Amino acid sequence: RSVAIGMKPLADFKTIGRAFDVTVNDVFLAACTHGLRAHLDTYDQVPDCPLVCSIPVSTHGQSHREESTNQVSSMFVHLPVNVEDPMERLRLIHAGSLAAKEIQSTVGADMIADIVEAIPIGMFRLGTRLYSEASLADRLAPVHNLIVSNVVGSPIPLYMAGARVDAMYPFGPLMEGTGLNITVISHDGNMNIGVIACPDLVPNVAELLDAMLEGVDVLLETARSSA
Repeated sequence: RSVAIGMKPLADFKTIGRAFDVTVNDVFLAACTHGLRAHLDTYDQVPDCPLVCSIPVSTHGQSHREESTNQVSSMFVHLPVNVEDPMERLRLIHAGSLAAKEIQSTVGADMIADIVEAIPIGMFRLGTRLYSEASLADRLAPVHNLIVSNVVGSPIPLYMAGARVDAMYPFGPLMEGTGLNITVISHDGNMNIGVIACPDLVPNVAELLDAMLEGVDVLLETARSSA
């Protein structure tokens, strides 16, 4: 696994969000898109269509399943790496996020769990093992290209044994056929970003992260110019 960590002030994301009437998560997705486009362009592999990211969504309080502890669903959003203009990318991401939230809300918090429970656990495990052993992830088009997660952390300083926690950096899971995970957690006024990848898929995660941070700067400069 290859990993990289970085930090940006939460205030920058909020400034961009207020300027263009989008959410902090929209801004983060736009930064990810900027980084992915720059990284793919380095290897002359920018596609002519968007990438698809899977975003874990907490459904705590929405599910009717009292026995469930991990109440998480997913929504899928297009990251328009094929679009050159940063502002157009942000606009498309915002529209796509609204549509994805509407679909996720319509599907409901319990539907995925209901479908999974309809499959016998032995058959589910067998299917998962066969999928992996047959390397079907290399033969079939993936459901998504990467996982992007935004976790709300503490807005105030945290301490451990009297020592102040300066930062915490998250690393999300990689899945069969999905070798890139970008996760951010807010902490004490900062957005702490953790990128983890399969090095065969992403040769230089530090380069990818630097381009993502640059994406925030580009949007922030545009927001301040507009103001």
